[in-house]
Amino acid sequence: MQRPPKTVAITGAAGYIGSRLLRQLESNPNIGRVIAFDKKPLPYPIHNISYYQFDVSQPITEFLVRHRVETLVHLASAYSHTSTYQDWAEETALDQTTLDAIQESCVDARVKQAIFLSSHTVYGAFPDNPVPLTEAAPLRDRPGDFLGEASVVSELSILDFLSKNLQDAELQPTKVTILRTCPVLGYSDDHQRVERIFPNRFWGAGDNPPYQFLHEVDLAELLEEVIEQEAEGVFNVAGEGVVFLRELADITNRKLTQLPPLLAYPADWLASKRKQQTTGYWNLHLTRYPIIMSTGKLKQTLNFRFEYTSMEALNAFVNYNGI
Repeated sequence: MQRPPKTVAITGAAGYIGSRLLRQLESNPNIGRVIAFDKKPLPYPIHNISYYQFDVSQPITEFLVRHRVETLVHLASAYSHTSTYQDWAEETALDQTTLDAIQESCVDARVKQAIFLSSHTVYGAFPDNPVPLTEAAPLRDRPGDFLGEASVVSELSILDFLSKNLQDAELQPTKVTILRTCPVLGYSDDHQRVERIFPNRFWGAGDNPPYQFLHEVDLAELLEEVIEQEAEGVFNVAGEGVVFLRELADITNRKLTQLPPLLAYPADWLASKRKQQTTGYWNLHLTRYPIIMSTGKLKQTLNFRFEYTSMEALNAFVNYNGI
């Protein structure tokens, strides 16, 4: 028996990933309607959508109930993917307030599935990390990695929410899905984002470490697949293969300075201070202790195959932005 089309809610719908997901779901016959939330207007019109220019740090229960939302994809974030300086304490607190409101709304509206994006940085750059890392690896934030610290806080909150939800739900509890992604690239033409992801000079404190990238098309298709299959659990998400640091510098036309750790860290700190940017220590840690994730669980559970490799995702981003 064929299921009726689903109603899906998306927070942060006007953002980089949110807007790409809207386009993906627009042509899906199994999605009956999309309920979109963002403080900003949508970048282009989308068919069969109800859009609310609303701050989701406030509960959205009434909207979810009104439209009988079955699945919610939470993409709204206080963090900027373009700014080189952020007040991480303030933004982490705001992100947590928003996350609490979303979780409460999902329970009150009896949403069947809630999907959250996380980051590979929850594993931390540590010398004892196995290669590759599976989802069974512990969450470990490294001091100085603000995104990692914030991501760990968020994930622990989600896991706590899941535990309480399973205990307290009178009816069927909300299914929870966490996708831990590596950096997402593709057809974004935001030059501030280019400068933040790929600064004019890369500092290296290791030999020639590998990196993983994820194409935005693959992420949108994966989110669509998770919605359709109602898959739950924690999954690592990364494109096939890796890009090594020297390849990365060459493809992005960036300078690369590789130094022993005792020299690399002070040099990077001085460069960051001159530019009044957040220190790049986290990137230096990654050049010594790369975070490489296994995607075996995702492929086996969802039978999902990535269309783009890490190298292809990088080249798409570079070519689209004329780097």
